[in-house]
Amino acid sequence: MEKNQKVFTENVVNIQNRNRETDLSVSAVASQTAALAAGIYHVTSTVDCYIKVSTTANDVTTNTGYLLLAYNTVPFRIPDRHKIGAISAVSGTIYIHQVY
Repeated sequence: MEKNQKVFTENVVNIQNRNRETDLSVSAVASQTAALAAGIYHVTSTVDCYIKVSTTANDVTTNTGYLLLAYNTVPFRIPDRHKIGAISAVSGTIYIHQVY
C-alpha cells in the first residue's frame, strides 16, 4: 500500500466466529425462517423474491414484500426473535448470514 493511500473501512464485514445462520427455501408458497437473534444479517437469494421481516413473516406476498433481486447481498437489521419470510414465482434459496 502506498504511504498516503486511504483505506476505507466503513463497509468492512467481520465474519470471525460467525457461521451462515440459515438457508431458506423460497417458492410460490410463502415460507419463513425460525426466530433469529437480533443483529445485522446479509441476505442473498438465488432468485428474485419478496421478503418480509416480522415476528410472523410467512404471510408475505408479492404486493407487501421487499423486492430482493437475485444474487444481490443486502444487509438487514433484524430485531430479536423476528423472522425473515419470502415468496417467489420460482424456486430458489435465500442465504442468511449474521455479520454483526
